[in-house]
Amino acid sequence: MKKLFFVLTLLFFFTSTAFCADVCSDIPVNPNIKFISSYGKLVFDRSKTNEDLTSLAKKHSYIETGIFANGLSTANINFEISLKTVTTNINNTEYCIYPEEITVFFGLDSPFIYISNELKEDSCEYKMVLKHEKTHQQINKKALEYYLPLFKKKASAIIKNTKALNIKNIAQLDT
Repeated sequence: MKKLFFVLTLLFFFTSTAFCADVCSDIPVNPNIKFISSYGKLVFDRSKTNEDLTSLAKKHSYIETGIFANGLSTANINFEISLKTVTTNINNTEYCIYPEEITVFFGLDSPFIYISNELKEDSCEYKMVLKHEKTHQQINKKALEYYLPLFKKKASAIIKNTKALNIKNIAQLDT
């Protein structure tokens, strides 16, 4: 969720009127907004030992000292913005640039369930660990489902305030 803060901050600065010159502020900007989301493809991994999983869990601060892991669930939150922009020539030296289309991806990436290779697949312990780790992934999915509409609403509100940016040097168009 830290990424969400940085993205909304970026969008705020992009849409701030303080960055727009008067010459560009009269250009109507109404970008097409596309939101894309994914839960990612769940991958199961049985290649690690209890010791490997415990080390991996400690590395990500998922486990306390003295506890061992025979199962582990992980997923990354992924966020990406892509823009298609329009550039309007105001005169020989000034341009206005603004987004025509904004595509926003917000979702899960690389969801993994690790189960120790020391557990027998037909054992009760294996089945309990698998069910426990699947529950963690279901929580990740439900959290994304909960936050996605809130994210869309806030991002859309910020994007609707988008203004064209004044560019006084054509070399700035490539940066």
